[in-house]
Amino acid sequence: MNIFFSLIFLTLILFPAFAETLRNSIDGNGLVCRRTDLYFSRPYYFVFDNGRVLGPWVTNDTPERIRTLPESNYRTRNATITWFRNILSKDTLQLQTTVDKGNNFFYDCEIMDLVQVEMVIQEKEEKRKRGKY
Repeated sequence: MNIFFSLIFLTLILFPAFAETLRNSIDGNGLVCRRTDLYFSRPYYFVFDNGRVLGPWVTNDTPERIRTLPESNYRTRNATITWFRNILSKDTLQLQTTVDKGNNFFYDCEIMDLVQVEMVIQEKEEKRKRGKY
């Protein structure tokens, strides 16, 4: 019985610490984000690697299909990660993007393994090449 309670205790202590570490070290991970003000929002994918962020890759059913922004350097602070015109809250994983004329859009994001991001982007690119959008 003591072992059972010990395992539960360790799980409750270690899991939040692991989640916090993941949020603090975004490098080597991806993000998938969706607008918070839309019922249906197409996913935007970002890749964080060696202090740089690539993206967003936008996947949708329009002729534009996949777009990219130039790569940018990102900075990690205590509560946020910033790049280009973006601010990502580490605690909530909410992304604020400033667009032309100072308008802000907000996105809810999830951390994604780089392999998953690459697979999604590759699949969308193959569909685009085959004209299956």
